[in-house]
Amino acid sequence: MPHTSLELATTTAEVVFANMAISLIVLGMNLVQSLLALSSLSMSIWYQLGLERPRQEARAKSPGRGEKGDRWTASPPNGPQVVPDGSG
Repeated sequence: MPHTSLELATTTAEVVFANMAISLIVLGMNLVQSLLALSSLSMSIWYQLGLERPRQEARAKSPGRGEKGDRWTASPPNGPQVVPDGSG
């Protein structure tokens, strides 16, 4: 069954369009992957330079928690106690 030139032209246009659509999808996926990698790299460099602590570490070291052994614990209700050393 011979094909007419119109059928071949339509088929060729469909194939070109399908290839272009697939190429655009792949290009978009590569762009998203590149942006994610760049974001991860920039955050890693940001933390290595010490410009910002990671959220877990910042939460663990936040002052004023009142936990045992924390230097930010509150003083007793009657104020700080002065212990006489006997020299006065």
